[in-house]
This record gives sequence, C-alpha cells and structure tokens, in this order.
Amino acid sequence: MKKTKAEIVKEFLNEKAKATIPVEMNSTAKQENKELNQKFFKALATGSKTELRALQDEIASGYSKDTGDKQQVAVNADGGMLVPVDISLAIIDKLKYLSPIRQYARVIKVGAKSKFTIADKKPTANWVNEAEALTASKATFSQKDFVLNKVGGLGKFTYEALNDTASTPDLQNYVVSQFAEAIAEVQNNAFVNGDGSKKPYGFRSSDITPKEVTQTGASLKYQDLVGLKYALAKPYRDTGVFMANGATIAKLVGMTDTTGRPLFVPAMTENEPDTLLGRPLIEVNEIPANLGTAKNESEIWYANLNDYIIGDNEAIRIEFGTTGDDFETDKISLRVIARTAGRPVSNDGFAVLKNVK
Repeated sequence: MKKTKAEIVKEFLNEKAKATIPVEMNSTAKQENKELNQKFFKALATGSKTELRALQDEIASGYSKDTGDKQQVAVNADGGMLVPVDISLAIIDKLKYLSPIRQYARVIKVGAKSKFTIADKKPTANWVNEAEALTASKATFSQKDFVLNKVGGLGKFTYEALNDTASTPDLQNYVVSQFAEAIAEVQNNAFVNGDGSKKPYGFRSSDITPKEVTQTGASLKYQDLVGLKYALAKPYRDTGVFMANGATIAKLVGMTDTTGRPLFVPAMTENEPDTLLGRPLIEVNEIPANLGTAKNESEIWYANLNDYIIGDNEAIRIEFGTTGDDFETDKISLRVIARTAGRPVSNDGFAVLKNVK
C-alpha cells in the first residue's frame, strides 16, 4: 500500500533521530582499552621492548577499527612503538586546546602517506543559456604539496612514576598533558613562522603574500584596525579572526572607536574568545614583538584560518631510552612522535598590519 506523505515524513524523522544518538563504547570495549593502556605503561616502566612489540598488533588493530585505514599504521617509517588509540586521541584533543591556530584552522586527518597535494585556487562558475552545454573552466589550478613532518615531545619520568601511571588514570592524564604541551609548543611556532624545511609552512612565511597594511601614525589607531579588517574581501572578512602577541593585545585594551565604544571586549566565559571589532581575537605569542628598527614593533593579523590547513596523522608513536643523567637519577626519557603537515593554501584569506608600535 502506498504510504501517505505524513507516514514518509514520520519515518524520515525517526531515522534522523536514530542517526543523531551518539553510540557509546560498551563497557567491555572500555575495559579492554583500560587494560591495554595499563599494559602499555607497565611495559614502558620496565623498559621491555619485547613486551611493547607484543602489544603492537593489538594496538594497530585499534587504529584500524577507529580509522578504517590499515595503511595508516602499516608503515613504521617513524621508528618507535605505536601508542594505544585512547592515548593518541587524548594527546590530539589536548593539542586542539593548547593551540589557538588549531581552534580556527581547517584540520584534516590523513593516513600514512607522507605527501599529498591540494589545489590552492578555487573553481570558477559561468552563466549559461538553457540547454547550453557547460563550458569547462579555463582557470589554471596550481597545487601545493603537503608534507607530513615529524615532531617529537620529550619528557623525563622516574620508573616509579611510570609504574604508578599504569594503574592511575590521573597520572596517565598528566603524562599525556606533558607530551601534548611539548608538541604544541613546537607546532604552534611552525604554524606561524615555519619555513617548510622539515616543518610546516607558517602564515608568516614566504609561502603566501598577504594583504599588507601599515600603521599610519606614531601610535596604533582605530582606523588602522578597520583598514586591516577590510583588507580582506567580504567572504573572508566575515569569518576572520584577529591574531597578535600578548604585548600587542595590551595596546588594544581601552582603545575606542570614533563614538567612544570599546574596540576590545574581553570574553565573558572561559570558552569564549576576546573580541576586537566584533571578531575573535586570539593571542599568538609566536608572532614576534621585536620587529623593526626600534625593536619594539610587531604585527597584527586578520585572517580566515579556513585557508590554513593542518593535516594530522593520528598514529602517534613513542620511543624511550636514557639521556644525560638518567642512569644516575633512575629516570627514563620518553619521546612521543607525531606527524603533522601545515600550510596556508591561498593569499586571499590573510592580511597583516605592520609596524605596530
């Protein structure tokens, strides 16, 4: 029998509701992940590479289930041992929190392939008459290579601390946080200043040519900031963010427009950003504060960070050994290895105000 329109709509809504219900990991899977993490940290504490290698197939299986990409973990090009998926994802989650660029950039997940390309031009469209054949765009599409680069975060731990970590979730979170902070510090600088040599290209590198605005007077004015924001075309401007180092942001506090309204508005909650001219303002201390002949000049950027792409490989690995006085102090050095690509993909989404004093 033919279904009525109301019945079809009801079925559609029911299916949609089912699709939006999050599927939680069952208790058995959670327990298995917990036990795997414990075995992993115990093997690290004992320094047993044999035990760690024995866990690799089990860990690799977890990545395959999580990502559906067996190739992502098939090539051990980085050396070291795979960390369990839970630990890998926890590090990546903390990186998102620690990196202001990651919070607004376009972040994609890539497999084991170390190099991939992406178009740095947008497609064009044409008007055509009814029944007229579409004309292929004659625009030339160049491409940029994205290369996964290796970064390592190093930490020192006592054997006792690692033994305790195996059975203490809070200590596991502490270890993960230590590694995430070390990796974030290096990655953040590369996303801003990287020259593409064994590291990502930053938005301050020669990889792009941003729209340039120069401060007009001896001190920063309201009109300078308006000129910076409107240097971008409207599609980019409407979703842009301001970026500056902390010392420069301090100059913005208290500035007003021509009617006396404040330009800088502090965030009302921890999860909200400060705003400048109605758009998010993020503190990026990797932007130098000592530019120019007087060594006290800096830059303010306005950018649509959708035009900055970060590519992550989630198969994080770990190496361990001894360095320096580790033997005398009964410590072990652990290095977590992540592979990341990063690059601005066009000039259109970036503008910079220079000679800010």
